[in-house]
Amino acid sequence: NESYSNAGSGITPYTLTTELDLAETNMGTMGITGSSLTSTVNLNSSELGIYQFTIPDGPEMGGNPPEVIEVRLDNRIGSGWMTLRSGTRIPGPYTGGSSSYRYGVDQGNSAEKNDEQIITLVNPTPGIYTVTVSARATESTPVDTSADLVVENVGIAPLAFTGATSTPDIPSTSQDTLFDGQKNYYRVEVPEFIELPGELEGETFIQPIIGWKVTLTESSGDGSLRIMETLGEQGGFTTASSDDIAVVVPPLLRPGGVYYIEVRGSGAVDYQITSEVITFYSRWVMPGIYNVEFGDSNATDLAEDDWDYHAIDVPKNNGGLLRTELVALSGNPDLYIREDGVPTINHSVSGTGGAIYDRLLTGNDTEYANWVPLNGRDDIELSPGRWVIGVRAKDANARYRLKVSTGQVQSLNFAALEKADTPADLNEINDASVLSNDFIYYRVEIPEIPNTPASLSLTFAEDFGDVALHLRDSIPPGNGTRLPASPGSSIDYVIDADDDNKNRWSYWTSTNSGINNPGTTVFNFPELRPGTVYYVGVRGRLDANFDLNIAPSTSLVTDNFGTITNVPFKGIPGGISLTLAAGESRAYRIEIPDGATRFVSNHTHSSEIEVRIEQGTLPLPGSSGSQVHRLLSGANTVFNQPITTTWPWVAGEDYYLLFTNTGAVSETMSFNLAGEGEATRFSGWAASYGLSGMAADTDAVNNPRGVTNLSAYAFNIHPVTGQSLGGGWPLPKFVLSGKVNPFPGLEMLIPTTAPSDICYIVEENSQLEGMWIERGVRAGNGSWLGSGFFVEEGVNSNQTRHTVYSARSLKTAPRNFLRIKVQLIAP
Repeated sequence: NESYSNAGSGITPYTLTTELDLAETNMGTMGITGSSLTSTVNLNSSELGIYQFTIPDGPEMGGNPPEVIEVRLDNRIGSGWMTLRSGTRIPGPYTGGSSSYRYGVDQGNSAEKNDEQIITLVNPTPGIYTVTVSARATESTPVDTSADLVVENVGIAPLAFTGATSTPDIPSTSQDTLFDGQKNYYRVEVPEFIELPGELEGETFIQPIIGWKVTLTESSGDGSLRIMETLGEQGGFTTASSDDIAVVVPPLLRPGGVYYIEVRGSGAVDYQITSEVITFYSRWVMPGIYNVEFGDSNATDLAEDDWDYHAIDVPKNNGGLLRTELVALSGNPDLYIREDGVPTINHSVSGTGGAIYDRLLTGNDTEYANWVPLNGRDDIELSPGRWVIGVRAKDANARYRLKVSTGQVQSLNFAALEKADTPADLNEINDASVLSNDFIYYRVEIPEIPNTPASLSLTFAEDFGDVALHLRDSIPPGNGTRLPASPGSSIDYVIDADDDNKNRWSYWTSTNSGINNPGTTVFNFPELRPGTVYYVGVRGRLDANFDLNIAPSTSLVTDNFGTITNVPFKGIPGGISLTLAAGESRAYRIEIPDGATRFVSNHTHSSEIEVRIEQGTLPLPGSSGSQVHRLLSGANTVFNQPITTTWPWVAGEDYYLLFTNTGAVSETMSFNLAGEGEATRFSGWAASYGLSGMAADTDAVNNPRGVTNLSAYAFNIHPVTGQSLGGGWPLPKFVLSGKVNPFPGLEMLIPTTAPSDICYIVEENSQLEGMWIERGVRAGNGSWLGSGFFVEEGVNSNQTRHTVYSARSLKTAPRNFLRIKVQLIAP
């Protein structure tokens, strides 16, 4: 059929030779690490060579099967290409998906791997492997190939976790050379902890493993890092080619675990790899009051892509505000915050590619941020614990200065209000200044009923620059998870009352832009919650000077609602009866205790009576169901609501009942409360054992063992019998960490769910006089903080064993005293 274009023209002499078998070359069985198998390759253009080798299993290798095998074409001349598959079936030659290289190629099994120079087998399955080497050619370009086919057991090199754990045989730094596509592997064993030298001669300190940094430094070429917990050809995470530092942190990083590092060359690479433990550049303790600068790194130099880490111990009962000032003296430093550990941009919680951080600043110049709780409905403070700030030099060397404080907050004097003919100014702020993207705050405490004003007005003027006002109750407004490139471009640039939306907040939109236009804005009841602290945050959209006036209205909430009666959560025997004139409303306040489980209110009335229930503030008469937390209509209504963690039905808040007569004549009605649940913190605990008066004091002893009420509460001991309620005896005992250079510690059994209002504090002193050093602090069920070394292990469903070790061993500090104290903290 001469219709096809592959029909030749003219007279062509040729020779056709058929060979019955393409024989495999058996290269032998792979040996121990460092051994290799070699076969010489000489192929005419388009010719194939078939080679087989065997990887033995563990018993044949003395229990150590090969972990990393390289299959290479060394001394390659021409266009040779390898394909490989496990088993005895022959893999077809590699064509690169192009018809150009299909000359002389037909059939063959699918290949598992292919490359022109190197194939790496990681943790390979024992058995026979088959390699096809082809002298790739096109119809127009014949090319012969020669090379040495080398199969080598290159193994894995050990690398010390950090310099403190290195030895001459296992260093923490290694140097090597890679060609394009070649890979080297390292095994790193992470210790349980690190012993570091102290300030005194011979003194050592324990440092828990908080993070791990792997640095790849290339003197030529470009390489990448892949770090994994399980050795394999895939898995783990890989750094970008532009990033030669990998930061590995918990939960991926586990003390006592084993990890593997792959270094891959892109082009010819000369490199050095260094493994080191992450330590804190600075450690600061955040105070529980505002207007305190408690940390300053001073001018600090940082190499390209490198990190510094600064720890902040955030206490219980903090003010809900952490201000950071990152001064870019040169270069472009970025800031990352993680609230429960060291931040990283290299991997996710699962150990794959991603990042772990909670907040960040990634602008180009000096940056200010006032970090606040994200959820004002549930969070009354920043989460207590050890926050870590990571500062990274992006793309070039940088010099920075990091300053941290509790913000700039001025408390304003809100005296008890009395009705007057003219408005009374609360405070007049004149000629105040704020920097661009920074905040300053004014704290206003709204009086309880009956002195609660009906509204609060904010009036401001700009002398120069541009500001915006933000309002929030209980905690300050401020920055959420990140700052945008320009103000207002991200919804979480500012967190304020708009996000919390406690009582259908309606003063501005979800863009969180705040009050931008100078003038007066009036915040009315019911969004204004009685007895609540409000924070006015003034944000600099640009560097600015401004004047601000904050004033309550002369009218009070009681002008509209009359007397507001307090009713016990458990109700009043016989209930409450009342008569409402036509159109009249009557309000009642109920305080829900922290251990409440159900809010029950029964109402006997005609269908002319409407019942409104609102959390935190009074509902307005006539408000619709969409404007109030609960509206009940019809005769003889019942409110039966579980108290959970779902807003607005939560414990520890005030609730208001409003009865309104919508009829044309007077109506008589009655109601009663039957709340369920008790106070659960210390006072509720003491009451549950029948303790009252002086017997319910924290220092009172009501048992033969001499255990105080506070210790009994903290360690789950019966305050009257003195018996442990969790199983083992929980009070602390002195222990040592081991027999060789031991560290002293206190071991105790703490309830698996510890009281949220208890703080455990372990202290150390070498002379029983002078200042005691805090080695460990634990608030409620939080993490241990401090300079000690902490070990936790489960005992039973009721108790967890906690051991707090000193940071000084007996060898370096032979005289040690340890003590523990417990104290109540605010919820």
